[in-house]
Amino acid sequence: ASPTAKLLGVVLDKELTFRNHVELAQRRGTKPVLASISSPSFGLPHSYVRQLFLTVVFPCMGYALPVW
Repeated sequence: ASPTAKLLGVVLDKELTFRNHVELAQRRGTKPVLASISSPSFGLPHSYVRQLFLTVVFPCMGYALPVW
């Protein structure tokens, strides 16, 4: 049996630390998106990067935030 379970998109562990859920959310959203939009070759202005973060990455990270 797995030490974690996924319920409504939230990864739960037996101690309810949500550590696995946070790590999964980071892998899914933050690293790939921020790496691609903040690279010098992409060339987006800072205000666009911020807006993309607030509209794409932050909602992924904030999903089920009240549960934490």
